[in-house]
Amino acid sequence: MNVRSETLKRLVLVMHDLVALLVIGFILACGFTVPAYAYVDPSVMTYTIQALAGVAVALGAVAGVAFRRTRRALMRMLHIDENANKEVEGDVHRIRDGVALAAANEAAATAKAQTGRSSRRGAKQSVLDAYRPKWWQRLILSAIVSAFVVFTLFVVAPYEIISASKGSLAFGLRDLWQPIAIYSVALAGILIVVLTLLRGRAFNAALIILFSFGLCCYVQAMFLNTGLPSADGRAITWTDYQKPTIISAIVWIALLAVPLELSRLNRKAAQGVAAIVSVALVIVQGVGVASLFAALEEAPVADGKTVYTADQYILTEQDMFTVSPKSNVIVLCLDTYDTNFLLRVQQIAPELFDELTGFTWYQDSAGSMIPTRYGAPFLYTGTYPIPGEDIHEWLVNRHERSTFLSDLHDANYSIGLYTDTTGTASMPEDRVREVVYDKTVNIKPPEEDAPSVLDERGMIKAMATCALYRDLPWLAKPFCWFYTDEINNAMTVDYETIPQNWVPYTIDDAAWFSKLQSQGLSIDPNADEYAGAYRFIHLLGPHGPYSIDEEGNGIEPGTGNLDSVAQGSLYMVDDYIRRLKELGVYDQSTIIITADHGDWYITQAPLTIPTTPIMLAKPAYAPDEPMKISKAPISAYDVLATCMKGVEGADVEKYGRPLEDYAEGEERDRRYIMTTSDGVHDVSLLEYSITGDVLDMGNWHLTGNEWTYPPSGSGME
Repeated sequence: MNVRSETLKRLVLVMHDLVALLVIGFILACGFTVPAYAYVDPSVMTYTIQALAGVAVALGAVAGVAFRRTRRALMRMLHIDENANKEVEGDVHRIRDGVALAAANEAAATAKAQTGRSSRRGAKQSVLDAYRPKWWQRLILSAIVSAFVVFTLFVVAPYEIISASKGSLAFGLRDLWQPIAIYSVALAGILIVVLTLLRGRAFNAALIILFSFGLCCYVQAMFLNTGLPSADGRAITWTDYQKPTIISAIVWIALLAVPLELSRLNRKAAQGVAAIVSVALVIVQGVGVASLFAALEEAPVADGKTVYTADQYILTEQDMFTVSPKSNVIVLCLDTYDTNFLLRVQQIAPELFDELTGFTWYQDSAGSMIPTRYGAPFLYTGTYPIPGEDIHEWLVNRHERSTFLSDLHDANYSIGLYTDTTGTASMPEDRVREVVYDKTVNIKPPEEDAPSVLDERGMIKAMATCALYRDLPWLAKPFCWFYTDEINNAMTVDYETIPQNWVPYTIDDAAWFSKLQSQGLSIDPNADEYAGAYRFIHLLGPHGPYSIDEEGNGIEPGTGNLDSVAQGSLYMVDDYIRRLKELGVYDQSTIIITADHGDWYITQAPLTIPTTPIMLAKPAYAPDEPMKISKAPISAYDVLATCMKGVEGADVEKYGRPLEDYAEGEERDRRYIMTTSDGVHDVSLLEYSITGDVLDMGNWHLTGNEWTYPPSGSGME
C-alpha cells in the first residue's frame, strides 16, 4: 500500500512537470514563431516579433517561478520530503572543550547580534558602495552591455531600415549586412576595451550610462516614434512635433537618471540587472533580425552557375546617354513637376521653351496616382488597381498585367530604366527578373569580373545617420535628418573610379547634368543589334530638397527654392534635347517630358486642390516649329500609347489613344487615384473621376472606389 502511495505521488509530480513544460514551451513557441504578415512593413514586423518575443520571455520566466512554487506546495500536500534520500548536514553548534554550547548560550549570542543590527547594516552598505569587480568581471559586464547598445543602434536599426526600404535603396540587406556587422563588432570591441580599463565609480557610471543610453534607444524605436516623418526629401516643420518631443525628452531623462541613481544604492545589483536586461533585449531583438534574413531567398544554382536573386541585381547607368540612330522613345520623368510650376516658369523664363520645337504642352493633364512608388511605375505599366482588389495583390501583379516592356522587347528595342522606383518590391524574385530586369540593358546581375560599386565607409556613415534619426530622441532628430537619394549617393562609389556601365543609377540631378555635359550623348555602339531604343530617365525635378540652381548646378540641399529648381530642371532638359539635335536623331525620336505626379500634400481627407503633372510631348517626325499649347483633356494613361506610336509595327490601339489624337473641347472622363496618409502610414486609395479642366477642383468627383491598407500599410512598397 505504501509503495502504491509513493508511486501515485510521484506520478502526480511527473504530470505536474509535464504540464509545466508544455505551458512554458507553448508560450515560447508563440513568441518566437515568425508571423507571415505579407502586408506589414518589415521594420514594423520586427517590432511585433520583438514584442512577442519579449512577452514570451517574461511569461516564460513568470510561468517557471509559478510552477516551481506550485510544485513545492504540491509536495507539501503529498507529504513528499524534497530532501529525501539526500545527505543533509545536521545543525552546526560551536564547540567548547569538546561540548556543544547550550541553546541558552546560542540565544544569548543571537540577542547580542540583534543589538548590533544597525551597525552591521551600515557596514554592509559600506561594502556594497565599495564593490569593485575584478578585471574579468568588468570584461564580461562590458561585453554584455556594449553588445546590447551596438546591436540595438548600429545593427538592428540599419537592418530594419534596409529591409523596409526594399525598392528604394540601391542595395539590399544581402549586400549590406556583412560590412555593417563587421564595423559593429569593431565598435563593440573598442567600447569593451575602454570600459574594462575603467575601475570603481568610473566603471560603474560609464557602464550604467551606456546601458541606459541603449535602453533609451530601444524604447524610442519601439514606442516613441509615432508620427515620425518619412525621409522623402520634403522639408519638415519640427515645431509641429512638440508633444512627442516633450514626451520623449521626459522618458529619456527618466531612463538615464533612474538606473544611475539605483546604482548608487546598490552598485553590484544595478550592474547585474543591466547585464540581465541587456541579454534579454539582445535575444528579443535578435528574433526580429532573424525574421528579416528568413525572408531572403537563397540564390539557386543552374548549370553550375549561380542564378542571382533580384535584390542582387544592380540598376546601372549603362547606355543612359546613348541613343539609336534609327528610332528613339524617350521619357523624361521630372519628379513632382506640377503644371502650375511650369506656368510660373513660363512667366519667369519663357526662353526655356525655345528649344522645345515640335513639342505640344498639354496643360489639361491628369495624373495617374500618388506618390512616386505608384506614379513612376505607372508610366511604363499603365495598370491601376481593380475595384475590390486587395492592394497587395495589385502590387504583386501590376507588372504582370502590363505587356508594355514585353512589347518593346519583342519589337527589338533596347530598354533602359533609370529610376530608383521600379515598382517590383512586392513581386516574387523570379518574376521580377523575367518580367522586368531581364528585358532591360541596364539592370543586371553582378558578374564575376564586375567591380565593387559599394562604398562601405559611405554606407556605414549613411546607415549610422539613419539609425540615429530613428533611435535618438525627437530633440536630436533634426540633426540626423536625411533623404533617400542622399543615402543612395553616399553608398555608391565615385562614378569616375569604375566603368560607366557599372555605375549604379541614383537620382542626383546635379550629378546627372554634370555627366551629360562631360560625356554628351552618343550613338549606342550596339545600335545595329536593335530596331530602336527606349529610355525612361527619372530625375528629382522640383521635388524637395531643392538642390540645383537655375542652370542645373548643384547647391547645398534645401538652399534652393521652387522656382529656381523648376527652371533648372527645364534647363537640363533643354540641354539634353539640344544634344539630340546635334547628334542628328531628334526627328526620329518620340520624346515625352512629364512627371510621376504633380504637387501634393499628405492628408487623410479627400483632395481640396488639384494636382496635375506636366505633360509635353513631341512625336517622331513632328514639324519643326515652336512649341504649341493644347487644352485637350489628356491623362498619364495616354503615355504608353504615345510611346508605342513611335515604335514601328507596334499595336498602338492596344494601349488606347496617343496624346496627339485628343482635341480641345473633347469630353472625357479621366481616372485618378490618390493616397491618403496619416503622415507615417498610408491609409487608403481614393479614386476620382475628372471631367473638364483638371485645374478646376469642381471637376473632380469621388467615384466611391476605395482600397484600404492593412495596419502599418506604408510598408507596402
